Amino acid sequence: MGIMPDELSDLDVQISFQSEAKDQYALLLKNRERAWYIICEDSKIYGLWNGFNILCCLLSSYYYAYMAAFAAPKAGENNFTIMLGFEFVFLLSMGFNFLREFTKDGQTIPTRDLK
Repeated sequence: MGIMPDELSDLDVQISFQSEAKDQYALLLKNRERAWYIICEDSKIYGLWNGFNILCCLLSSYYYAYMAAFAAPKAGENNFTIMLGFEFVFLLSMGFNFLREFTKDGQTIPTRDLK
């Protein structure tokens, strides 16, 4: 049936707000105790890395078109080193995506759980 508004005392309401505040404080503490390797969504360093990754994506498309038009570089050439540099940046970016926190649809608090 439930509790009717006239059945609530001031003490019940006060206890309810106190327990809710404790739950929110516990949630705050839980979020503070996060793993050191999780990347925050709003990290400035990750933002710079993301900009560098976008720049590499733009440049590599022209570079790979150049390689396709002429000749694939051989090991030891400068072009081969440039290609390995692009591939290493992309490998790191893929790995960072697995370690970055994310916000689920309909929620406002980012998820830091990797499970």
